[in-house]
Amino acid sequence: MCSSDLALLEVGDRVRFVPGDRKGLTKGLTKAPPPRIDAEETREGGSIVVRAAGGGLSVQDGGRLGWRRAGVGPGGVADRLAFDVASILVGNAPSAAALEWAAIGPRLEFARGAWVALAGAPFDARVIVPGHDEVTLPWLHAAWVPAGATLAVGSTVAPARQGMLRGLRGCLAVAGGIDVADILGSRSTDVRSGFGG
Repeated sequence: MCSSDLALLEVGDRVRFVPGDRKGLTKGLTKAPPPRIDAEETREGGSIVVRAAGGGLSVQDGGRLGWRRAGVGPGGVADRLAFDVASILVGNAPSAAALEWAAIGPRLEFARGAWVALAGAPFDARVIVPGHDEVTLPWLHAAWVPAGATLAVGSTVAPARQGMLRGLRGCLAVAGGIDVADILGSRSTDVRSGFGG
């Protein structure tokens, strides 16, 4: 992918404005919706199915460096400490992608079992296995989520229960990372540019 694919303008370009009509102003700006993944295809690939996204759920890693001249910001995780801690807990490399959200967590269904770790703000998180009691997912610990289970992350835990621990963002690392396309050296979601994650 070259820089001209990322931004209409680059540093040093000259722009001249000319009068025009509004016809065709939005032509080509609408994007097709992302392809839907068949449930059977998901199960074969061992993916995590997002049943509810919560507050701005996205795939993030350390960021996309060296592309500012092309109009692409570095992005990456908002809470770097939470990302690093969760990654270490499940044994991921520093470059592995994780899930990040704000205020209210996601509801995720696991097609295959996986080791996970939750870090950042202390969120109420429960593992739901059909036919069994719900189990609280420990915060700042690696834990096994079995195949067919649902991980339901709610809102942040009241500060009174956690002493002085406060925050807004949560991070979930999955052993092996989140496997999405690597674009410009990062798997991070870039909402403005419309790629990644």
